[in-house]
Amino acid sequence: MSSTTYCTKCKRTPHPGSQFKKCSRCRMAAYCSKKCQMVHWDVHGEICVPCSPNEVWGIRITVKNSNSTRTWKPLEYFQHELLSSNHPIFSRGESCPVTKRVGVPLIIYSTRLHGEGGTAGLNETSGKPRLRVEDSDGFAPPSWQKCEGPGECIVVREDGKPLTRELLEALYSFIVDLMAYPGITNEAWASWQGLLAPSVWQMYARKYYQAQNNAGRLGFDDFFPLVD
Repeated sequence: MSSTTYCTKCKRTPHPGSQFKKCSRCRMAAYCSKKCQMVHWDVHGEICVPCSPNEVWGIRITVKNSNSTRTWKPLEYFQHELLSSNHPIFSRGESCPVTKRVGVPLIIYSTRLHGEGGTAGLNETSGKPRLRVEDSDGFAPPSWQKCEGPGECIVVREDGKPLTRELLEALYSFIVDLMAYPGITNEAWASWQGLLAPSVWQMYARKYYQAQNNAGRLGFDDFFPLVD
């Protein structure tokens, strides 16, 4: 998320030679007006914490013990988490090939698979297309397909940008749509490799954010790749 060139809320750019004021507390977000800052506070306030250069915001995907997947809402499972540079995600986490191909390089860390133990049965998440699928065939590695699930997971951006819950939700939705494309397994259709491109993801994200914004959901302002 850019904090010097664009307004964090509306993505507006400042006049040449000027800069928008940064949030006085965290120094990460920047706003073109007091109005944008006030409207955006309900979203930004959750991560408005001074961070050191060795810390970055990631997302913890929590466990819920419900077997129903019909009402699965990703955002309800996502919690902001401030991660230090010595967190095991940076040494034992795994790259997410599909998100990397589309321009959002993510690292995912499973508390069960990577050494912490943790709660079993991530039913809602393990029962749906996950972030950790291969870009070759759309399948998760065998270790991620265990019936008891990978437990709670932590996700962080490999490029060092803070990861927002809204962006992660949009990525989940994007992967769900990708998994429904018949070209993954049916040779009669064009290969799905053509869909693993930044332009395809950005068009999808733009429409997704707009739909959520129209539904009145906070945090889903206009999608802009250099900021989100």
